[in-house]
Amino acid sequence: MNRFLKLTILSIAAVPVITSCEKEDPYEISMSVLSNGVDTIQGIDGRKYEVVDLGLGTLWAKCNLGADSPEQPGFYLSWGETATKETYTEKNYAWYNARGNKITKYCNKKDLGEDKYVDSLYTLQPQDDAVKVLIGNGFHIPTEAEYSMLRTWCSIRWCKLNGKGGFLLTSTKKGYENNSIFIPMAGLMDYDEIYHNDSYGFYWTNALDLSNPMNAHVMRFKHLENATDMDKNISHDRYIGMNIRPVFRKQ
Repeated sequence: MNRFLKLTILSIAAVPVITSCEKEDPYEISMSVLSNGVDTIQGIDGRKYEVVDLGLGTLWAKCNLGADSPEQPGFYLSWGETATKETYTEKNYAWYNARGNKITKYCNKKDLGEDKYVDSLYTLQPQDDAVKVLIGNGFHIPTEAEYSMLRTWCSIRWCKLNGKGGFLLTSTKKGYENNSIFIPMAGLMDYDEIYHNDSYGFYWTNALDLSNPMNAHVMRFKHLENATDMDKNISHDRYIGMNIRPVFRKQ
């Protein structure tokens, strides 16, 4: 064999084979993490909804209202409304007047009510609870007490599911420590724009803010500068579009 050709073949053979390998995302979790403590309950629409038992007396839905997978945001809804909209404004909110500056339902302060209107409605009526209307059969929007239980008895860490950032809530109740839900970080809709979906998850409770009935109480999850937490005593304008995580009260 030609000496030059022989040296060339040997040189090629000595080159190491390099394979590309994308580095795994350390924050990505597997769907299998959410497979413990899961049951299914049928809604009035005939669909079966997965729920997770965190040992809190209330079963938490595996997905947001309107979502088919835990990382999806699902529906954005104004507080006390049961249908989505293209825009979320004060003027097209069901329970403000046409000018969007006075309340027509769920109001405890005369100065904020249309024509000094007040009522004694401090939590959503069944016909205004989107979960009761769309899923029914015992499902409802979380109460403040149910959210408080979630805060007290669950650890929280920021992670990703199928590439979507969110919050893994894992029960600390004895016997339920392997049961978790994922809350996607989906922000909120104000007018026709989504805001804060890189750092917050906003979820309605069924409770009016009695100190300012233009607002309602919110479950707020946040991830800022590596600090992750669930907030308490947060409220927001009722016309804003936010997500909802259904719950089911165990009998």
